[in-house]
Amino acid sequence: MYYQLKPQTGRARHDRSVLCASRTLDIGQTPSCTLPLPDDAAHEPALFASIVPLESGQGWCIVRRCDWADIRLDGEQLGITAPLKHGQTLAFGTPAGERSFAFSVHHDGTYDEAQGIVTRSLPTHRSAWWAAALALVATGVSLWVWLAGRGTDDSMAGYDFDQYAPSIYHIQADSVYLMRDTVVGGRRQSLVVRAAELDAPTAGTCFLTDDGLFVTARHCVEPWITDEEWDGVALNAQLSPAVRMAVEAETANMLAGTDVMHVRAHCVVSRGMERYEFYSTDFIINRRRDQIVCLGTDRHPLYWRNIFPVATRRDMELGDMAYVASPGLRGTITLARLDDLRAFDRQPDKRIAVLGYPVSDAGTADYISHVYGNSQHLTYTPDSSALDACIAMSAAINKGNSGGPVMARVGKRMMAVGIVSKGDASATQGTFWAVPASEVSELHARGDSLPVEQVRFRR
Repeated sequence: MYYQLKPQTGRARHDRSVLCASRTLDIGQTPSCTLPLPDDAAHEPALFASIVPLESGQGWCIVRRCDWADIRLDGEQLGITAPLKHGQTLAFGTPAGERSFAFSVHHDGTYDEAQGIVTRSLPTHRSAWWAAALALVATGVSLWVWLAGRGTDDSMAGYDFDQYAPSIYHIQADSVYLMRDTVVGGRRQSLVVRAAELDAPTAGTCFLTDDGLFVTARHCVEPWITDEEWDGVALNAQLSPAVRMAVEAETANMLAGTDVMHVRAHCVVSRGMERYEFYSTDFIINRRRDQIVCLGTDRHPLYWRNIFPVATRRDMELGDMAYVASPGLRGTITLARLDDLRAFDRQPDKRIAVLGYPVSDAGTADYISHVYGNSQHLTYTPDSSALDACIAMSAAINKGNSGGPVMARVGKRMMAVGIVSKGDASATQGTFWAVPASEVSELHARGDSLPVEQVRFRR
């Protein structure tokens, strides 16, 4: 038994039918995708979705891999996942146009599963099959992928998560400062150019690891990357002072070719009577994933530092993590390393629990909530030396969970496999993305010093 994806739109001489049975099929714009979609200038190339075989071997499901992508199954927007049936239509929309494919299941016995995926050009005769085995980055996933969209799983409720409560903290940034580096008396100093208190302090979660690190999401300590009011064209009074100062600093540096301007935020980590104060510059941040985005207009350029990939201005993916050494404290939460995440990816039990302080209409919770769900499989770099994407998970998180640990059992140990980064745009399916905990482990193991790599990208 195998399925066929037959193009219904696009140029027939370039689009191909894809036949597949037992392997994962990636669809999108990245080089690893077997079924490529056209690139567009507005977004960084992305992996849109994957078609994976069910563990039973009796069918397939499609899994959303990108929260902003326009993916429709029989005209309805795809949630986190859905089973595929014979006769359905899959549509993928990009600014460069729409591609739609007919999904059909075949039992004619002419397909050799040992060949994996086979493509053929259109139009052509049925006898002119192309025999080509294509390498993919993902393997088959188990039946839980299909079930992930049906709601959260509370089967981890039996675990004693209260033991981690002393290691879970509130974190907020309450004020920002525009700074200029200068030389006074032969010594380099940072002088405050302007300061402002935030009308709406950021609210998030921070956790203390067993090796003495306070870990959180980067956007909890850099509030200038989370403002939702800015359209990227012109600065105005409605923007938060954090955004205005950050754009002013980045634009001045880019136009002058210097790095003397910068912003910092005052951050408070607290739990009960405990209170620790840091600045955003105290936190270690992995800037290798940063991009310098040119916004504004050609006559009045505005520059912005964002976290890879640039899909919309406030997207946060890999790199959305930060940590700082605690003042002699030790927590009870262990960070997963890359080998731990590989083991987690191989095991059938991918249940997770999110610990943190969610924000609701009533305000920020004073209790630690336990939200249960499932994790999707992990995506690695082509050389398998690191993870290449955030981990997509299903759990009903809210604002305020950002920066909190995603706990999971790896073998016989409970550890943090990820750091909450963001939820999906509509928040209807309980999908959220977590930065792999190995991002912190690897950066810290290298002495917190990695070269800054900036990629300039014109919106």
